[in-house]
Formats: sequence, C-alpha cells, structure tokens
Amino acid sequence: LAQQLNKPYPWHCIEYDKRDTSVMNIKHIRVNGTISFFVPHYSTVTIQVRSLDGRIIDFLQRDAVYAGGELNFPIDINVQNWPKGIYEILVFADGNRINKPTFFDL
Repeated sequence: LAQQLNKPYPWHCIEYDKRDTSVMNIKHIRVNGTISFFVPHYSTVTIQVRSLDGRIIDFLQRDAVYAGGELNFPIDINVQNWPKGIYEILVFADGNRINKPTFFDL
C-alpha cells in the first residue's frame, strides 16, 4: 500500500489483541520494528519514548555504551495499557539527541 501511495514504508508494525473482535474497540498490544541511528563516537546512549507533550513514557535503554558508527536497534514495546495518541522515540548520545523524528500512532 505504501508503494502504491508513493509514501515511505512504516518503520514499525503494531500487534492488536486478537481476542477483541469489535470494530470500534481496537486494543493495541505491541509495537515492534527497527530504528537506525548514527553514534558519532564512543558514547553513552539512552533511548526513550515520549508523548507529544514531552512526557517520558518509557525507557527502552538507559546509558548503554556504544562505539561510534551506524546502529540498528530492535524495538519491541508492550503498549497494552497505553492511551491512544502519537508517541516519539528519541535517541540520546551523551545527552544530545542524535536520531531523526521516529513516531508511532496508537
């Protein structure tokens, strides 16, 4: 569908509760995919999820040490009890944001 609409492929997949068969009550269970980012040098990396109003919702990783280079980080987040909304994944190296905007919508 993305190719037919000439839009970029989404970076993630959303898993839904298969027990909920109602049309109006879609329950999200997991968000998974892979994000890529470049670490400029040996750094301490933190990855977090924030709501659009800036609240930190979850830490996917705290203060992990990486050598410099292009990295692919697998994402697998349990979002079962999260409210509907738009969320952003932010990657920080030594306290500085290093990734391009990476959003998902529940």
